[in-house]
Amino acid sequence: MATNPGSYVEIEFTSDDHRFRRFFVCFGASLIGFETGCRPLLFLDGTFLESKYQGILLSIIAKNGDEGFFPLAFSVVDQETKDNWTWTLTCLKKIISADRTITFISDRGKGLMLAIPGVFPTSHHSYCLRHLKMNFREAIAGKFSITIRKKLLQLLDAAAYGLRIEDYTRALAHMHGYSEQAAKWVEDSDPNHWANALFSGERYGEMYSNCAESFNSWILEARNLPIVQMVDHIRVQMMEMMYRRHNESSNWETFLCPSIMEKLQKIQADSRGLQVRCSFEVRGRRNEAVNLIERTCTCRRWQVYGLPCVHACAAVWKINGSIHEYCSHYF
Repeated sequence: MATNPGSYVEIEFTSDDHRFRRFFVCFGASLIGFETGCRPLLFLDGTFLESKYQGILLSIIAKNGDEGFFPLAFSVVDQETKDNWTWTLTCLKKIISADRTITFISDRGKGLMLAIPGVFPTSHHSYCLRHLKMNFREAIAGKFSITIRKKLLQLLDAAAYGLRIEDYTRALAHMHGYSEQAAKWVEDSDPNHWANALFSGERYGEMYSNCAESFNSWILEARNLPIVQMVDHIRVQMMEMMYRRHNESSNWETFLCPSIMEKLQKIQADSRGLQVRCSFEVRGRRNEAVNLIERTCTCRRWQVYGLPCVHACAAVWKINGSIHEYCSHYF
């Protein structure tokens, strides 16, 4: 805290013998970066520490405009429990802006299902689709042929990625045709926490907890060190990463971050040939209505991903507008 202004640290120990219990740290530079440049989207995960002292590192990871993981905060605890996650998230709540509604993405780890709504009651909790599919595979294992299991997994993907209610219900109806048991499993798995059509928060198309898992792999060497040395090792890694990214971004020549610009160029290429009526009804495989003022399209891709869809690109081209102005400012 003395050498990194704006940092927040909390250390807890037992009252009787002053034994270490848990430790939370958020470096000032990370907090500034998250508040000014990152989406209100946080990935949560826990990973085992490999030193003789054992323990768990709970990580809170954001994502920057160029789709890279951005470490915000982490804590060292004895176990991944509801109490430790509640304490960690309570520390986080003390330092981040209260006017941002956060979307958390996790693998539904121990305690998180209760800790998140307990500390951030107005936030949104998205379940990692990869872990959901792993659980689904286990539920249908040995009950169907390989062909049927593959089809059920495809329908789960369709239900998750579908942008409209009719997409979700169509996929589920097809699943009912293959297996009532599998369809009921999906209906009982809180689809409002993972299906695009039902999710009420903003997650910019993020379906997986990859960012937190990437961070865990990135600090693999540090996880073998005692706690004090581990924290400093992570600090140095973060410092070097920020310095490298600063130098790289100073040479960017695009209006948007390069990875986002690449995505947008593909969307623009796919929008060629679409017909736009004066009412901004865009004709393709099906007609869609674009509202440039509210930044919406009836296909819902613009609202879900934060980038103009092919229909919006066609509408912007119609008015000779700048497509960059219609992208989320986080990019």
